[in-house]
Amino acid sequence: MLSAASALLIASAVTIDLSARIEGRSATESAVGFPATNAVQLDAQAAAGARLDDFQFRLTYAPRLLYSDPLPAGARGAEIFHTASAGVAWRISRTKRLSLEETASYGHQDFSPLVASPLGTSAPPTDPRLPLLQSLSYLSLGTRLSYEDALTPRLRLGTQGSYLVSGGGDAEAREFLPLQRAAQLGCNLAWTADSRSTFSVSGSANRSTFSGGDESILISGSLGWQFAFRRGPRVAVQAGAGVSRAGDPFDARPWLANVNGGIGIGDEIRLGHQRISGSLEGTVSATIDRLTGDVYQLAQGSAQLGFQVLRELHISAHGSAGRGLSGAQQGSTVALVGLSASIGLFKRVGLSIGGRGAWTQYTDASPGLMTWSASAVVTIAHHERF
Repeated sequence: MLSAASALLIASAVTIDLSARIEGRSATESAVGFPATNAVQLDAQAAAGARLDDFQFRLTYAPRLLYSDPLPAGARGAEIFHTASAGVAWRISRTKRLSLEETASYGHQDFSPLVASPLGTSAPPTDPRLPLLQSLSYLSLGTRLSYEDALTPRLRLGTQGSYLVSGGGDAEAREFLPLQRAAQLGCNLAWTADSRSTFSVSGSANRSTFSGGDESILISGSLGWQFAFRRGPRVAVQAGAGVSRAGDPFDARPWLANVNGGIGIGDEIRLGHQRISGSLEGTVSATIDRLTGDVYQLAQGSAQLGFQVLRELHISAHGSAGRGLSGAQQGSTVALVGLSASIGLFKRVGLSIGGRGAWTQYTDASPGLMTWSASAVVTIAHHERF
């Protein structure tokens, strides 16, 4: 991170982006005795970027402050979560690009599905196992190296490698969320058949070890196809298979077969100055359980619908769900829905009001838990170029 900071000082052009979001929300009492809560969440982000010859540098710091009343289990007051990242991209030639990124996060993480996503990110994939944790001390340290090369005008190669350490931030938290050390390699080869159709083949290998001593290995490959209709939606289809094994590395563990696949569709319709956009996506994949280290099949789905009523007024609805299909995780389910209306008040200030709902079930035999929240959000953004 120090090298990226030094580059920002000597670069000829530097950009600074500042943004903040404050959200107040109130959640209903659940049917199984969880108390009603009121929460205030403050997200901020400061980012600096620079270009120096064929290099691009970027530094980002994004803290989050979350206060809930009453406090969730494990919390001792206002929860602070820090995230920082540093990245550099090198344009080796017109067709080759090498990127390196390092990220670090630490603080108290609230795993409730009603907590808003960090600034500048979309909602993460729905994991039906994590809401069980509520609030924990959490840390994450990651390094990612990626290489892209346009082998021909129609054939593009992408490779990446990463190493991530994540889990409980202290000994007490690791009793619930063990520390995971994950090394991953991936490769993708995409061929553009014409202006509307692209075929791809990809593969990945993941090896994770946990602080409890268990090990998980997951190897998978898939074929994909993307197609854009001339005057219609965009469609993406993917299918593949893989093998995995998990448990004590000193025991004889069998390799188990698994499948992965997905389908997605998205479209945008313009009606004069108005615009309607929507997307649907569903996937089935093998996933490493963050709590136990087991490998299980996970089904996920998401839907989004947006309506640009006026230039400054946008209405959106979204939903997502995840469900474990195999192993001890079978039946673990979480489903989210949300509706919001956003309006630009001034040049750099926006206001959004809406509501979110979450339904969680930890096993087929356990009762489901339904919670709702209503929220009001104020967002401020500023961009400066030197």
